[in-house]
Amino acid sequence: MARAITKKKIYKRKITKSKNQKIRSRIFGKSLIPNALKIHIDELVKIDPPDFNLKLKTTFFYYLIANIIKRQNTYENKELYNIPVSLCISVLRELISNPDEYIKYLEVHNVIFLAQEYSVGKNCRKYCFTDFALSIIDENTEYEVVEFDDLENDNVMVEKLIQDSIVYKENEHLLKWFDDKLTIDYEEAKKYIDRIVSENKMNDLSTKKMHWMNQINAIKFKVFYATRNEESDYRLHTNFTNFKKMFKKFISYDNKKIVGFDLKNSQPFFMIFLIKGIINNNNKIIKILNRIYKEDYLKTFMLQKIRETLYSSSFREEYLYFKKWVLNGEIYEKFATLLNPKPLVNGKFPQNKYNEKTEKMEIIYHNSARDLMKSVFFILLFS
Repeated sequence: MARAITKKKIYKRKITKSKNQKIRSRIFGKSLIPNALKIHIDELVKIDPPDFNLKLKTTFFYYLIANIIKRQNTYENKELYNIPVSLCISVLRELISNPDEYIKYLEVHNVIFLAQEYSVGKNCRKYCFTDFALSIIDENTEYEVVEFDDLENDNVMVEKLIQDSIVYKENEHLLKWFDDKLTIDYEEAKKYIDRIVSENKMNDLSTKKMHWMNQINAIKFKVFYATRNEESDYRLHTNFTNFKKMFKKFISYDNKKIVGFDLKNSQPFFMIFLIKGIINNNNKIIKILNRIYKEDYLKTFMLQKIRETLYSSSFREEYLYFKKWVLNGEIYEKFATLLNPKPLVNGKFPQNKYNEKTEKMEIIYHNSARDLMKSVFFILLFS
């Protein structure tokens, strides 16, 4: 079982604002790291003390480990591989003055390694866990809750609860459920993980197992978080954003099992809803558009062009088919039938796709024609 590492603090920092005051960085007050890595790092610091000034911030080592695990545990990394993740010095320097020395220390002691160098204007240095680190994690599946009170200063605000997060107020209807009533049948979930690992002895599941354990321990020990990145997808990300479906059957709220509904073709579905709202002059839709564009959307040039298209006979004829396919949840399959993409010899479906980070066209591969058509559709929808 994980055990919580707590630090007694009886005061709360009073936050004052002024015109010249720098906005404080916000970090979550606690996180999870594998017990084995926590013990290993503690022993390293005792046996081979860093030659730089720790300033009582040994906790920053834990923060780096938790940060890598969290960044690897994302929607893009569905397979939960030990992928390279960014540790941007400029961002970390807002938390502590010498983050590069901490990172170098973990490199030298074979905990993490540099997987991708810094590229000007494209990406920060990216790091992965070493095979040694993964091996000691695999031997001990216990997790520890670590608190980051030590990192709080004039530039850094530590959010104690999810209610303290900057996105809570505008998303209270979604985040209010993250409280003590949200629980998981931990022992059964852990047995389920052990069974998967034992039945797949030929596969390397060490990284997957680490992330699976992290997910179920986060619910057990109420390590909740909520973020929204205005510079990327602007989606609300929580513990459940990347939570594996296979563990949802172990989740309860107020001793009641939760039920999930998967809306097929959800993005095209909401597009149908939007089109119908504009055609019918739905006041709720118009209000939403006005709020987004911060002007009278009814008077915009784009709306006039959209309406001109929506009311045309050629659009109406195709729209009937499109609407039917979306509402039946078969839009991507119908696209595959119409376009008839051909797989390669290995059964994969190739796609030329522009990579914004490398600024180059790359070939990516999909397991099915449906997956390919979904990717193509989203490019058409959002380009």
